[in-house]
Amino acid sequence: LHPGYLNLEKTEAVLSEFCKVLSQVQREADVALILKLKCARMVVDICCYVKDSIANLDMSGDKAPLVAWKQNCNVMLGALKWLGLLCKSRMARLVLLLTGRVVLLADVATAYLEMHFADALKPQELEGGPVLFLPQLLHVLALHMKQVPPDGAYREVQGTLSSYLLLGLAEKLRELFGRAEIRGLKFFEGTSPLPLLLLRAMCFLGTVVCAYRAPKAGDTHQEVLEMFHDTELFGVVGILVSILLSEGRREKGAKLPQTVISICVQAVRILNHIARIDLPTVQKTLGASRQQEFYHLLVSLLDYCVGRLPASMVKPGPSGQASDLLHEAVVLLGFYCLQEPENQSILCYGEGQALLARLASLPLYYFMDERGKSILFPTILASCFRSEQNLEVLRSEMNMSLVRSYLASQMNLQGGEEVPGLPTFASRFPPELWEEAIAFFDAN
Repeated sequence: LHPGYLNLEKTEAVLSEFCKVLSQVQREADVALILKLKCARMVVDICCYVKDSIANLDMSGDKAPLVAWKQNCNVMLGALKWLGLLCKSRMARLVLLLTGRVVLLADVATAYLEMHFADALKPQELEGGPVLFLPQLLHVLALHMKQVPPDGAYREVQGTLSSYLLLGLAEKLRELFGRAEIRGLKFFEGTSPLPLLLLRAMCFLGTVVCAYRAPKAGDTHQEVLEMFHDTELFGVVGILVSILLSEGRREKGAKLPQTVISICVQAVRILNHIARIDLPTVQKTLGASRQQEFYHLLVSLLDYCVGRLPASMVKPGPSGQASDLLHEAVVLLGFYCLQEPENQSILCYGEGQALLARLASLPLYYFMDERGKSILFPTILASCFRSEQNLEVLRSEMNMSLVRSYLASQMNLQGGEEVPGLPTFASRFPPELWEEAIAFFDAN
């Protein structure tokens, strides 16, 4: 790699052979040698070079440089495959994080999203280019956020997260989701690579917001909250509505594509992570103007998931994406209703079975298993606390002593017993409400 020049043919061949070698590497000493030789830095530089090279290609007209286009795409795919193999190592991920190379890759991803949106590249979508290597690039970026930073590196990792969120990538992903909204379920028809891109984008954002923590000082956190607001929580509600509701009510038993279910799980999980970061942002964004839309979305999610679970279920099955989606939707409903009377009103909306009645008729797992109760009961508490109307509906659907007993047990534990994969009880129903809640449910 020389300034301003890259032999694409030789680079493609070297990367191909190097990937074969790297796939056999198991010792940390081998990874350390690769890093010492600055191979990772050079491969990231190759990604940046190819990004600029593709951007400068004029793909319009009859004389489009198709050979150069294909060579650049192959080199980019080889470089990303190499990085994906290298980043299986925790040491390699830390080095790329702490040397700022990950931020460069985020810039590359932002540029490729811009290219993907450009009209000139659309004829090439299915043959190569950004739509093919953006999923792998987002996967590589997400890998760096799935680890606990070592002592002394916490600030650098959080700085990288803020860069992901504030330096244009989040806005471009929101634009990607917005374009997908227009097409609804048609987006997932055929053999297009676009659904994989959409799924990897959701997974990337989910990883980022899961790892993000508000800084103790500085203005970046307020900027992050403003970004959540300005992008309407990355636009994930809009794409969920487009996918699940655009074609009206589905036939009972109709099955959604697996990719759609995976995207829905990630999208609802993103909303729950943002609620952990700043609950008012989620409640405000999903309230008022989007309340009816959000209500129909929840009804659709609950009905679809429950329709795939036996009523007598006492434990989720091994391939439980429907149960995962149901868990996330129930948790989100609790966050949405917490100390928000107007939001609580959707629990009694509509004709037929109300949302609250749907919760009370979930499978036995949610009333007998400790993890199941940890999913459902904080949401029931948040939905009914201080709401006489909701409490009246709930009383006709289930034994209120179950709710009171669950709250009393959490108070005895000080809400400190963590359930893997779930927000803590204290984050879903704050300790300052416990005494008042016990008195409220006792009185009723």
